[in-house]
Amino acid sequence: MALVTVDELNAYSGNYETAAYKTTLVEAASDIVVKYLGYNPSQAARTYRTVGWGNDFVILPVPEVSAVASLVVDGETWPSSDYLAIVDPVSGRTRLELTSKTFLRGAKIVITYTAGYTDIPEQIKLAVLRIASLLMTEANGNIGVTSKSFADMSRTFVNYTNFDKYLKPLARYRVAPHAGAWIETC
Repeated sequence: MALVTVDELNAYSGNYETAAYKTTLVEAASDIVVKYLGYNPSQAARTYRTVGWGNDFVILPVPEVSAVASLVVDGETWPSSDYLAIVDPVSGRTRLELTSKTFLRGAKIVITYTAGYTDIPEQIKLAVLRIASLLMTEANGNIGVTSKSFADMSRTFVNYTNFDKYLKPLARYRVAPHAGAWIETC
């Protein structure tokens, strides 16, 4: 699922020509951003699997948690009275805190929850639009920029397929990788 529309790409780039490849560009740029973030920022049902390490909380990796559907520990579903979902005001991440238990070291934890943004943050959309615009420029045969020095007639070629400068501003939305844990979108 693309994080922006072709109409948004047209408005951003100023290129209103009708071309079927624009949908592909928007999807490719969205995939690049999703891969960098470690999750799709659109709201969806998710499953987070991890292993206990003797603590009384788990930090859910995807921000904007709207509901926790279930908590299963070593195959046993725990009632919602056993945990609270608390949003950290600094990171925006949700901590699932146990009220009277701890996650035993090595316990298999499966949390099903709904998280993600109903409205994608503008900073994420801008990164997608910038990358899609760059891909569109490359699709039209312009794969970089060249400059010529008149002093010694040398030529410099600059290739812009490194998207780091567009992705770095999204670092605060990024999920830190956790050893042995993963997120699934249901």
